[in-house]
Amino acid sequence: MVTTFDSQEIQAFTRTEAINQAPYQIIRDVTQSWIKAGRPVTQSSINAFMAEQLTKHTKGAAGIGCSITLSAGSPDTRECPDSTNIVKNEKGKRKYTRIIEVTDNATGKVLFTHEGSKASAKKAMKEYRVENKDYKGNATGKYCYKCTEGESVAFVSTYTPSISAKLGTYLVFGIKA
Repeated sequence: MVTTFDSQEIQAFTRTEAINQAPYQIIRDVTQSWIKAGRPVTQSSINAFMAEQLTKHTKGAAGIGCSITLSAGSPDTRECPDSTNIVKNEKGKRKYTRIIEVTDNATGKVLFTHEGSKASAKKAMKEYRVENKDYKGNATGKYCYKCTEGESVAFVSTYTPSISAKLGTYLVFGIKA
């Protein structure tokens, strides 16, 4: 019988989302077995139930686990789940400055931005490599425009799920790899 295992409660809209958030591979849904066992909720009884299920279904293998649906969720079925609010420009006419944005090719992280010519941006990249000796990646400089006067925000988009969407609670447990 398995004695050391890990368990965690996950909030998600669907069981699939909960399984994707689990720190191990979920191979079995033991919700029906949990219901037949009388829905144990005390810490000692739920731990005994989980240990029994892990022994039965995973044979104590590391990196594998099971799940229980404590309360089922309802997925977000809205086709366009966002609300967009346009920001009105009340600060005057917008003025832009051309900048060069230097990003790391592997991660897409912005390393720095530079106002000025392409030649001065190349020089700034050389200085960046001298200052950050541990940076050995490749970088790309792209032309962008920065709003220097006026309202720089054009709109604000917020996630709005469907009315019927509901977070469910899932208990995942297993032996970490």
